[in-house]
Amino acid sequence: MGRIAEARRWTAAIPPRAGRRGRAGARLLVLILGLAVLALVGAFWAGGKRGAGGEDEVRPAPPGPPGATGGPESLAAGRVAAPPGESDPERTAAPIAEPGIGARPGTDDPLRFAGPPGTVRGHVEAAGDLPFPPAWTLVLEPSRFLVGRERAERREIAFGGEVRDFEVAGLPLAGYDVRAVAPGRNGHPVPVLLERRSPEAYVNLSLAPAGFLAGVVLDANAAAVDGLAVTLEALPGGPSLVATTDATGSFRFEDVLDGSYKLHYGDPRSPVREAQVLQLRAPGMVLPPATVPELAGVWILVLDLAGAFVEGATVRGTGSAGGLLEGTTGARGLLLVRHLPPGRYRIRVEHPALGSVRDTLDLEAGAVKEVTVRMR
Repeated sequence: MGRIAEARRWTAAIPPRAGRRGRAGARLLVLILGLAVLALVGAFWAGGKRGAGGEDEVRPAPPGPPGATGGPESLAAGRVAAPPGESDPERTAAPIAEPGIGARPGTDDPLRFAGPPGTVRGHVEAAGDLPFPPAWTLVLEPSRFLVGRERAERREIAFGGEVRDFEVAGLPLAGYDVRAVAPGRNGHPVPVLLERRSPEAYVNLSLAPAGFLAGVVLDANAAAVDGLAVTLEALPGGPSLVATTDATGSFRFEDVLDGSYKLHYGDPRSPVREAQVLQLRAPGMVLPPATVPELAGVWILVLDLAGAFVEGATVRGTGSAGGLLEGTTGARGLLLVRHLPPGRYRIRVEHPALGSVRDTLDLEAGAVKEVTVRMR
């Protein structure tokens, strides 16, 4: 027992092992340092989100150009993120231009047609198997559809058949229709837009065969109307072609260019039926029969006081139904006027040496009347 008690006293007097105490102290120090780091990070994060007054402040990112997906740094640098599939994240965003200063050409660009004059160059050929004409004309005119057409100036330049290439300079910037013109040939217009960013243009033109227009005129009894003047008027306000019906009532126009036309039956100032509006395209068009009402006619014989024929007397008159009577007497003093609406006509006959005389005629449908007029 004495030894056991002595051993206990000796053990209690021995201090704890130094290695065990060192490890416990290290763990405690790491724990304290970790807590301190977490506290500092939390304080830094909270401070970054607080404004000068100590309250939380949320600042929106500055707006960027349309389509930008980068953060505030990329917006401040004037850059946008590259689209998917592109590897260049430093692509510079295009600046937003003020109207008229580097702006994309458009109708809202006040400077679109400002700048030095423009130039049109081109080449012309004959279409199909047609030979090239001995002469042709280049036509530049205000466009039917393009913007800026109100600024265009019409130009017509004649060329010989040996010339196939052309150049026209000094043109105001504008919208043009450019075409080649030659007798009996169609020259379809090509639209050309000359503007500040594109002041020059090149066009290929062609000369194609023209077409024809044919028809027949019948009266109310389905009989052929021969000797009736038919006028084909180009629209708007273009030149006119005149044909006359034959014994079968038929008429035909050759070498008619593509375009819009108005067809008049009889004198356009006093037609015998309503005019037709046509859209003609090569190779041509055959119209259905045109019917006119039953008409009247008159033979006018002009004599002097001695009973001699008066040649060169001018006869003019108008009818109650709108007819128009005009003509000049021939060598035997005769004038035949046909295809007149029936009704009462007041006429005036004039001659340079014999003066003038007035008369009244009553014309009936389907009849040709004979009238003698004596110069007093």
